[in-house]
Amino acid sequence: MRKYLLVTLFLLVGCDSPTVPNGVTSLTVNPSPVNFDALDDTIQAAVSIGGASDAVVKWSVSDLSVVKVLCWSGQTCQLISVANGTSTLTVTSGSVTTSAPIEVSQLAASFELSDTALSFSALGDETQLTIAPKDRMGHEMSGAEVVWATSDESIVAVSDSGLVTATGIGDATITVTSGSLEATASVMVKLWTSVSVGQSHSCAITTSAEAYCWGSNQYDQLGLGESMTDTAEVDVPTLVSGGHSWESISSGDQHTCGVTTAGDSYCWGNAGYSRMGDGTSGSTRPTPALVIGGHSWASLSGGRRHTCGITRYAEAGCWGDNYYRQLGDSTRSTRSSPRLVSDGHAWESISAGYDHSCGVTTSSQAYCWGNGQASKLGYGDNESRIAPTLVR
Repeated sequence: MRKYLLVTLFLLVGCDSPTVPNGVTSLTVNPSPVNFDALDDTIQAAVSIGGASDAVVKWSVSDLSVVKVLCWSGQTCQLISVANGTSTLTVTSGSVTTSAPIEVSQLAASFELSDTALSFSALGDETQLTIAPKDRMGHEMSGAEVVWATSDESIVAVSDSGLVTATGIGDATITVTSGSLEATASVMVKLWTSVSVGQSHSCAITTSAEAYCWGSNQYDQLGLGESMTDTAEVDVPTLVSGGHSWESISSGDQHTCGVTTAGDSYCWGNAGYSRMGDGTSGSTRPTPALVIGGHSWASLSGGRRHTCGITRYAEAGCWGDNYYRQLGDSTRSTRSSPRLVSDGHAWESISAGYDHSCGVTTSSQAYCWGNGQASKLGYGDNESRIAPTLVR
């Protein structure tokens, strides 16, 4: 009986063995630290387990508003950036724990200026430039460090916040940088003295005697030079080529003419119907072509297919298409160079229209000639006139 009891007691003690640990001796997270430079970015983290490769692993982060965790197996996990800030990644297996710091800090990968071409027509005028920096995932950033600079403070100034102020006449460039990124905006400060509107383009003269044109360039009527002949349209004032100093300018239907401060006349654009006045016809002129004849001009006016002007000696001359007698030289012949308007008046001003012309003499009398349809010559009838006739 005693022997039986001893055997039974031995068996009971043998079944009461201690708990067996999971065998994990260490945990190592890779990468550590975890750094994000963009929102909505994903980094895959992995844990190396020392002592037991098949142990159960638990992942967690201290701040889900900064980064969230998506795990699909025990030893790998996806971390997705949500907002700028810091958090802590914690990995636990049994009694063993390790952690890795997490930082989400957007870096600018690209940005756009609110405007890349500024034009001022008065000193002291201001424009606020802004930028929209984005990280490499395309998310906009706030509070990005940017530096604003101007190429010439005597022309334009820029504040630390991007406020641009015109300080002088000329051209300058605003540069904004953020890290390794850079963007520029061209600035033009011009004070205008006159402007002329054509069919689909405009031209103007500045106080510094420069000529600028903008709009359609289908026929090279902006005068931008050979390098711009394939440019169909220009949306900001652009300097007319040739380096001349301009006194006045006139935009015609598909061409433009101007008078320099020296009294020379130049035309550019559609050269059909001999409207350039340079002795030729056809094709286009992308750069200003000198009007021949040796006259000293005071003003010009561009019409549809013809041009008229007043010399500094009060003479009126016209050239180009003359089908409707709009040149006023008592013929219907197209002229490739200036021809004096008939009747020998002394002229104060002149204006070339679609298919007729009118002028005012130094004695303040108005005359018109050309196509008389729609009573546009002011004679009380619809008859065309081959030479200037007094407006009633």
